[in-house]
Amino acid sequence: DLNDIVLFGLNKCGKTSLLYRILLSTMESMKNLKTIPYYLNCKEISKDTDFTIDLEQALSRGLHLNRRDTQTLFKGTKLLLLLDDFDASNSNLVAQINAQADLFPNIRFIITAEETLSGAFDDSIIAGHALTKLYFHTITTNEIHQLTLRWPGLDMKQKRVAEEKIAQIFRQMHIPFNYWTASLFLWILKKTS
Repeated sequence: DLNDIVLFGLNKCGKTSLLYRILLSTMESMKNLKTIPYYLNCKEISKDTDFTIDLEQALSRGLHLNRRDTQTLFKGTKLLLLLDDFDASNSNLVAQINAQADLFPNIRFIITAEETLSGAFDDSIIAGHALTKLYFHTITTNEIHQLTLRWPGLDMKQKRVAEEKIAQIFRQMHIPFNYWTASLFLWILKKTS
């Protein structure tokens, strides 16, 4: 079963890309997982100081259901709420997410955030859920080599090419070297091969 997770990392380290990957993966397996994912860009919605979050309405529209049918659906189905760029110091955002969480008994969270010294992230800030903290960190070229060697579905020649492309493209584009960005690159390479 999925834990509630908060992913910390510097800007442009791959947190949003990972959330999109989780979104796509969960959508592909919705029926088996009995889980419906929903992505929310907290930074974007927080730009409007009078923003309101209504997950029930958004999900009803997205699923083409009325509110009653949406409520019935989520009694037996999990909601995986993917909160990107969550700012724990935004009390309005925290309050609205907590209020929405009360409406969905089977809600799980995967959150991305930047943890700073001035705004430490409380483990249970979201609806009393215990959040597992994970951190993005940079990896060495040797670790990228090891990851590429272990990647399934690619032959040895493809793995060597992938390793060279990761090093070249990541340096040119200033993409951070971490497991998430390298894994995403390998996943895309495998899908397009």
